[in-house]
Amino acid sequence: MIPRIAHFHWEGKPMPWLRMMGLYTFIRLNPRWEVVLHRTPEHMRKANLPCHANEADWVWLEAVYEHGGFALATDTVFVRPMPEEWLEGDFCGSPKNNKLYHCCFGAKKGHEFVGACVQEARQVAAISGIAYQDLGITLFDRMIEKRGGLSQMFKNNPESFVHMETASITPVPFYEARKCWGSEDLSLPETAIGVTWFGGDKSSKTAEWGAEKTNSAIVRLARKVIGE
Repeated sequence: MIPRIAHFHWEGKPMPWLRMMGLYTFIRLNPRWEVVLHRTPEHMRKANLPCHANEADWVWLEAVYEHGGFALATDTVFVRPMPEEWLEGDFCGSPKNNKLYHCCFGAKKGHEFVGACVQEARQVAAISGIAYQDLGITLFDRMIEKRGGLSQMFKNNPESFVHMETASITPVPFYEARKCWGSEDLSLPETAIGVTWFGGDKSSKTAEWGAEKTNSAIVRLARKVIGE
């Protein structure tokens, strides 16, 4: 079983309103969960990673390995409670083309795959020229490849892997991130538990600062969830 712990990360400038909504909407919808906001520890600062998103990937892995729970991003407005069935296995993730979406995953404490990613993190972080925001992607891809693919990883105990639909957390795909800042309401599937607005996208980098003063779709959605 995966424990009801939500791990978020923030580092750098004071958290803008829309990022705080990531935490507030989650707390509003999941009152039985423990919510932890992590800062970047010193050993990660010394790695001089290209961006705070890389630090978040590393923080998530260490936190989930040490405590269990789910890694969740602040650039997500939550719209429904976390499904209980996501807690019923040892690992919960979104698979696609033999890869895993790394910005929302969950695992029991001490999960072997997550632990292997933690061990690999120091080596990967030291690679010169690691791409912007790519630490988590690189770690997941490496560890999956070493295990012969996702099907081999869970071959002996397929029930331990709970599949999460990618659209559950990214019903708006990254190539349509601008829709979050438009005037039209977002059309969400019933499976969506959150809307990630992709903080690293060009359309989002400036829009998130002062977003609360606008009437954009993602802001209206956040206000609706928190009851404003």
